[in-house]
Amino acid sequence: MKPQLPKIPGIELEVRSLTELMFERSDAIAQGRWFRRGEMIAVDSVDESARTVSATIASETPVMIYDSSSHRYMQEVLVMAGGIFPPWTPMLRSHERWDIVGSTLGSVLDTKRVGKTARGQLSFVREDPDVDKVWVRVRDGHLRAVSVGGRRLTFTDIEPGASAVIDGRKWRAGRSYPLRVTTSWVQREASIVIFGADPTAGTNS
Repeated sequence: MKPQLPKIPGIELEVRSLTELMFERSDAIAQGRWFRRGEMIAVDSVDESARTVSATIASETPVMIYDSSSHRYMQEVLVMAGGIFPPWTPMLRSHERWDIVGSTLGSVLDTKRVGKTARGQLSFVREDPDVDKVWVRVRDGHLRAVSVGGRRLTFTDIEPGASAVIDGRKWRAGRSYPLRVTTSWVQREASIVIFGADPTAGTNS
């Protein structure tokens, strides 16, 4: 039986397989509702025997995105209180999704909100030489960036220089770019990447 996720009126959520994720991602991209953003890995939390490492999966640090529906750049904040974190999501290689075996490095387990961040355990596949190469670089601190991928459920765009109160919090956009405040979203995957958009995301050192 699949784990059950919180219910949101009018929105169907469930733990997805990698194949299901591929189709959901394509649909969400077409609707301008898919996002990716980077964090940093916590190298001091490496458990070599279990092949796991703790990572900041997401934070409320604003990052620059390109909105395909409005054809403009804007900053985006993921509100951690609105995050939905399945007990398992796939850990991918740089958001690759076409090769189910080759794209999968392992799993992201037990992601939880911690203040204005979301943290989870990265668990690496065993007995796979290609995954071993990535694991060694993460373990030794040479790869420290994690990029989360997910689906926006609800958000508000604030025009440059304007402000708005959203769910009791006041937000102000900068002078140059709109600010997107994403108040409800679901984590669908996390990837090991070379560079991440969010400087606070990744393995901690």
